[in-house]
Amino acid sequence: MTEANDLETLRKAMEEAISRIPVREIVVPAARVREFREILGRQGSEPSAENAVPTPEEERIPIPESYLLTLLAPLSHDLFTAGIGHLLGDAVLGIIHTSSVVEFYDTLYCDTPYRLKLGFSGLVRKRGRMGGYLVGTFPHEVYDHAGNRVASDRHVFFLRTRGEIGNEEDLHG
Repeated sequence: MTEANDLETLRKAMEEAISRIPVREIVVPAARVREFREILGRQGSEPSAENAVPTPEEERIPIPESYLLTLLAPLSHDLFTAGIGHLLGDAVLGIIHTSSVVEFYDTLYCDTPYRLKLGFSGLVRKRGRMGGYLVGTFPHEVYDHAGNRVASDRHVFFLRTRGEIGNEEDLHG
């Protein structure tokens, strides 16, 4: 087994690649959330009420939970380009999103700064009827200005691989 195909070496390289992806700072404008709700048909109020000046109680507009995937899309882009793409390049023949575990720890609000952080918590080699593949787990997390985690989406991907990367035989040397 060559060092390039050693699972532990690959795991460490993936961890290093992911750690170099910078934390993203974002603010979701209320106008984007209104547009999102309109597209989904969930406007929730009369069009004239949309343009009204909010009362102090309405000052903080919650971001709907269904918006989380849109919010985290920049992290997924970084994962596929600077993470997996940079590290494995053309050795990966395909990527399949197999599961996602979403958790909310607090309400997210429009016009509030948040930090998005990509993590890496595991890489396992598997073999199926279609050949070898890697299973990678990549948490996408949202933090508030105080550093509290307010939401997370733990993504698991199957990475269909070319050549020996991911072949079960490599596990046994």
